[in-house]
Amino acid sequence: MAKQSVRNAFGDLALLLWLALLCSGAMASATPDLPNAGTSLAELENLALVAAPSVQLAQAEQDVAAHRNSTARASQGARIFGGTGISTAREAVTDTLSRDYQRFNVQLGVRWPLLGSRDAQLRSVREAELAVAQGQVRLRLARQEAVQAVRRAYARHLRTAQRVGIAQAFLGMRAQARAQLESRRASGVLLEAEKLKLLGLFDMVQASSDNQRAQQTLNLGELARLTNLPQPTIQTLPMIWPESCLNTDTLRAGADQHPPLALTQLELHTWDQIAATLQRTGLEASVSVAQGVTRDIGGPNGRNTSVGVDFSMPLQWRAQRDASLGQIQSERTRLESLLHVRRSEYHALVEQAQIQWRQRQNEMAALQNRLQAAQEASRIASLRLEAFDGDGYATLLNARHELYLAAVQVVDGAERRDLAQLELVGLVATDCGPPALPSRMTPRSR
Repeated sequence: MAKQSVRNAFGDLALLLWLALLCSGAMASATPDLPNAGTSLAELENLALVAAPSVQLAQAEQDVAAHRNSTARASQGARIFGGTGISTAREAVTDTLSRDYQRFNVQLGVRWPLLGSRDAQLRSVREAELAVAQGQVRLRLARQEAVQAVRRAYARHLRTAQRVGIAQAFLGMRAQARAQLESRRASGVLLEAEKLKLLGLFDMVQASSDNQRAQQTLNLGELARLTNLPQPTIQTLPMIWPESCLNTDTLRAGADQHPPLALTQLELHTWDQIAATLQRTGLEASVSVAQGVTRDIGGPNGRNTSVGVDFSMPLQWRAQRDASLGQIQSERTRLESLLHVRRSEYHALVEQAQIQWRQRQNEMAALQNRLQAAQEASRIASLRLEAFDGDGYATLLNARHELYLAAVQVVDGAERRDLAQLELVGLVATDCGPPALPSRMTPRSR
């Protein structure tokens, strides 16, 4: 009867481990239709798009760039100038007569920049516009990185929860196994060292479970930081992405939208506009129109209207112009080379991510085979329990521990596969949206 009780208990353990893997989505996609309350991955992503600290920083920087652009635009074109002053003068009236007087004057006018002065204004506007466009790309990058961070934390939380569940299934038989081992030790069919070694299996699993619970707390803390949810309750549903998100053609077609590439292209496009403003660098000129009013202290009032042209240039202007033209060409060459480097880096990232993903997929087959082998070994050990008195219990318990280890390794492999898949999804230019739920896993409405 005791042997039958142990066999039933260990058989229940095997069923629990197997169901834990099935229900967790680590193996089969067809799983029981169970409700799953909590915040979904799509909801977490939407929160991170606004609440993630890196997104808020990028948004603030974008706002600063937009205000600077407005300032640069408002500062271009004509400028109003004015001035006032008082002067003391001695003026000749005749060859032998002069007069001394003090004159107060006020002048107001408008000045239009020309040549290099006007180009400098246009250059500041182009640079401000570039900063705004770069800020938009960096904001998009920050949002993508925040969403990716949420997805990684979600995947780790999901797999950690599965490992904790499998450990609890194994530890659930700890008390009965201890009682059985104590009984076998008292009857003399089990050595004390063997008993302690077998009980140590539960201690190792307990330590692993405690570590996983600590990791789960860290994962939830990361999700809380990214979404600004104090204590998020998370759904634990596997992520299945559309094949279009993992297609090579789709990934390569989105190269120009990859943030490092997009930033370089923006800079190259803007540089073509800025280059036109560098050809007259050093030729500073302006035209102005002014109206003045004067009053001689103790004398009559007067007025004047003036039109003036100001011009200045360095003595070595031609050398300066040649240097500017060389700078234009060199900078364009640098940006074109950088664009080529960024494009090749992106293609390398795509290739590496796909290779990594395929390796993780292939790894899962071997892990699942090991799990099936551990199941079979556990079944055989259960059948042989009556044939071996003391050793039978030890063999069965070791087989159940191997089943636990194999199940955990399947979950570990599923986590590595999830993270490798997320690296691919993160390279897609267009938003793939939230992952689809596996068949028969859509949560029921409550």
